Amino acid sequence: MPATASPDLTALVRRHAAAVGADDPLTARRAEADYARCCWSGGHRTPGELSDDLSGAFHDLRRNAASVLGLDKESHDSAMAWAGWAMTRGDGPSALRARARLVLDEAIRWARHVDDGTGSADIADVPLLGRIVNELPAREGDPSPAAEPAPPSLVDAALRVEEAATLVRRTDISAPLANWLRDQSEAPGAGNLVDTVTLMDARTLRTAGDLPAAARMCARALREPVGEPVTAGFKFRLELADYSIMAGHDDTAARPLDEAAADAGEAGLPLQRLTAVRAAIPVFHRLGAARRLRDMSRDLVDSLDGMPDSPAIRDVRAAAR
Repeated sequence: MPATASPDLTALVRRHAAAVGADDPLTARRAEADYARCCWSGGHRTPGELSDDLSGAFHDLRRNAASVLGLDKESHDSAMAWAGWAMTRGDGPSALRARARLVLDEAIRWARHVDDGTGSADIADVPLLGRIVNELPAREGDPSPAAEPAPPSLVDAALRVEEAATLVRRTDISAPLANWLRDQSEAPGAGNLVDTVTLMDARTLRTAGDLPAAARMCARALREPVGEPVTAGFKFRLELADYSIMAGHDDTAARPLDEAAADAGEAGLPLQRLTAVRAAIPVFHRLGAARRLRDMSRDLVDSLDGMPDSPAIRDVRAAAR
């Protein structure tokens, strides 16, 4: 990367880190898009122009952008580099956050390549999950609303590990974590976490086979989000679209996908818009809405200029032809 880009990258990494620290997802998502557009680097090593104290924040930023772009290896490598940096520095909270992402990657690999649909994962197949769970809080029994918020790194890691445990169908791990997260969502100032826990609970209902109840929960939260409304609304719309697809109602799924893409575009969130349009491709194909999909994709393509070649962008460019 040319030296003239150094101040921009440094400022960008600092902006993203500050947004993460302030629980400001809208600013964080915009910073991730700016990084993908103007500062993407081909390797996961920290660019030389960044000071070492910004390495962890850089890997976090790159991880998030790569995940949306569908660059799975780059995303995983960034989490690995982040974990290594944090452990070398003795930064326990950062190491926990990075390792939780590696646990999620492990769960995704199990779901894609090992799961035969007959049961839950053996811990031998997801060893990172087995190791990290002992470092996280959990709650059995009656609800115990938190009077004060827990450290953000702990909440962040618990969310990722709960998602991973749910994915591999280890309810013995996911349920106590979910209970603790529900308690944390009662703490003062837990706005964004309230919406995240609502999404978590809706997915639990979905897994149990109660799609109507899951959809009602998301629809209520979409109408009245507790935290930052744009990013929360985006997630709830995608979830509602997923439920419609699972129920075989592509026509119903098309509307929240359309709305998610439009809202993301208006909010200056091209990566989230990319996610919505990419999710809409198979739906609109099945509906025979080729022109509608082409227009939707073409509107997005220009905002992706400068971003790296990736599966997500290739899919949308193909739909725009």
